[in-house]
Amino acid sequence: MPAQISTTTAALVEGLLRPLSSSGAIHPTEMHAVIRLLKSAVDSQGQSETTSRKLLTRSEAAKRLSLSTKTITRMIEAGELEARYLRAGSPRTLRITAESLERFEGDAQ
Repeated sequence: MPAQISTTTAALVEGLLRPLSSSGAIHPTEMHAVIRLLKSAVDSQGQSETTSRKLLTRSEAAKRLSLSTKTITRMIEAGELEARYLRAGSPRTLRITAESLERFEGDAQ
């Protein structure tokens, strides 16, 4: 399991750096850069956790990829996007995983 940075850890590091900055042991610009980096890591970590578990409708996926819902359906049928039914066989409950959209976006770049 990858190491994760919690908001508590980021706050603790910030608390340790402030006195060092005040005493001149570390330059304030460096301190702020480290704090920004930690906060950014915490924020992106939270975003990736929620998007990887999220399921999207065909309309949401189409909007996100700037494609038609018909194209999204074709991509699912071709195995390019991973999808699952929330209720077996009911077409209205088909959902696309955000993870497969992220993979597709990464491949497209």
